[in-house]
Parts: sequence; structure tokens; C-alpha cells
Amino acid sequence: MPTSPVPTGEANIAAPAFPPSAFDFANLAPYRQAMLPEFAADVDSVAATGASRYYLEVKLEWPKGSSLSQDGLHLKGLEQVRYTNTENVSLSEVYFRLYPNLPGYDGKMSIDTVVVDGQPVQPELEAKNSALRVPLGQPLLPGAVTDISLSYQADVHGQTHQGYNIFSASENTIALAGFYPAIAVYDETGWNIEIPPSYGDATYLDTSLYHVELTVPEPLVVAASGSLLQNRPNSDGSQTLSLVSGPMRDFYIVARADFAVISQTVEGTVVNSYYPPELAEGGKSALRYAADSLRVFNERFGRYPYAEFRRGGNAHYGRWGRVSRGGSRGAVDL
Repeated sequence: MPTSPVPTGEANIAAPAFPPSAFDFANLAPYRQAMLPEFAADVDSVAATGASRYYLEVKLEWPKGSSLSQDGLHLKGLEQVRYTNTENVSLSEVYFRLYPNLPGYDGKMSIDTVVVDGQPVQPELEAKNSALRVPLGQPLLPGAVTDISLSYQADVHGQTHQGYNIFSASENTIALAGFYPAIAVYDETGWNIEIPPSYGDATYLDTSLYHVELTVPEPLVVAASGSLLQNRPNSDGSQTLSLVSGPMRDFYIVARADFAVISQTVEGTVVNSYYPPELAEGGKSALRYAADSLRVFNERFGRYPYAEFRRGGNAHYGRWGRVSRGGSRGAVDL
């Protein structure tokens, strides 16, 4: 199989500092930019219901001269999340899903530090290290809000033999499903931290809002959920992308050094198709199928509310909701 160029890891990407700087969770303006103008108010509606708001600083790195398919890569992250207890009972803890530790993801995620409302706490791993229990200093009453900060890191392996390689760095393509600790769903059964099978879609999360500051070596072309607000080159040969989402259940990233991109606008939504150069015909076909499908879905099920839609692989289409099957990934479909 022909190989495509990949970054050599020459950029020396330093670990982020902890705790991260205070983030203005009250400012909803950036999230609205990920929506079509007529749906911008949906951000305010979802925020008013107590949807969690994530702020992430994520950096990718791998050894100089290494190959993605052979060595994988390392991820370092900082996360701040504002969580509202939308249940009718008090909560003494909050659980996070560590998806890379599931068999179907075949990665490894570890937590370094956890701070709740400015106070360090000692978390506990459960469900074969795929769930993190974060104790709260005092019970969180219904309607109350808490701010949780985490520093973490993850190893992204090469091609895996389980699942669908949705968390992997292989054949020069980086796929990062579940690259951050995600708050688990609390419902009538309690906290949902069961270990799902390695096939199908493991994601079961509440609708949230995301702001991601992603730092990667400069040659990488990134396809991600939401919309790009800014792309800043750094002096060390890396670039930092500021990405925001409208309401969606999770956030997904795919990157490759030689991605080509073609686009088409469908009823206000920009549809993007990403593909390696040797698959140009397939990339054009994917764009045509996605654009046609979007028109049909808009007519039959209602307008797609996001400003962008990205196409690169299996199908996930929908709006949002706790368990909207195959949906709520929002503006990305890779």
C-alpha cells in the first residue's frame, strides 16, 4: 500500500499547565457560530436546560521520526467542565467515561489530577478502568452547578484488532473518538458505566456544548466536530485550532497530513468531504452522496441545524439528544 507523508514529530509540543486558565462558560456566542443563523437560539435553549459545557486543551505528540502505523502517538489534555445536576435527586459523585480504556477502543487513558470547585480530590477507577468516580465535597442538589477540572493523558496505538479503529493512529490517519473524559449519563438506573460490546456505537452521553483548543504538528489537516473559529501557527512548528460546537452528544477528531478537501453548500450548510489524494474519485462520490442525503433528510425530518457537515466514512446523522441513535455527533460524520 502506498504511504502518504506524515509529520515527523519534530515539533516539541510541551505539556499544558494545570490548572488551566479560567474559562468563561457564560459566553454562549462562540457556540452559536457552529449553527445556521436560524438555529443559533437553540444553543441558548439547550444551555438553559443545564447542558454540560466542556473546555478542552489537547495536544498531540509522537517521537521524532516515528511512524504513525508503527508507534502511534501520545495525547495530553486539560479539561474544564461545568456540570449542572438536572436530576431530581442530590448527587454525591460524578462519573466520567474513559472510552479509550474500553476493549473496542484499544487505547489507554490515565488521569493525573482532578479538581472540584477549586479543591483537589482523589478519584477512583471503576468498570475495568473505563469509568472514573469523582467524589464531590458536598452533595450536589438538583439544579446546582459544579466546575470540575482534569489533567489527563492517553496513548493512541496503531491499527487495532478490535472495534473499528475509531481511536487509533494507523496508515497515516489519526482517529480520536472519545479523546477526553466524558461525563456519564445519570438516569433512573443511576450512573451508566457499563462496559459496552466492542461493536456498534458505544457512545451514550448527554447533549453538551464544546470548546476545544487542539494543538497538532503544523502539517496535519484536521477534520473535527463543530466549526473552526481560528487557526494559529506556533513558533515550535505546531498549530492550534480553536473549535466550537453547537449542542451535540460528543466531539470527534480525525487528522491526516495529506487530506484533500472538497465542499458543497446545501441549504446553507457547508458539506465537506475529506480524503487521501489517491482516493479522489471516492471523495467526490462521498460528497455527492452526503449532499443528496442531506437534502432528503432536511425535507423529511427537518432542517439540519449546524453550519457544517463533514463526510469521510460511516454514517451518523441527526440532531441532538441523550440517546438519538447515530445522531448528535453534529457537524462531523467521519
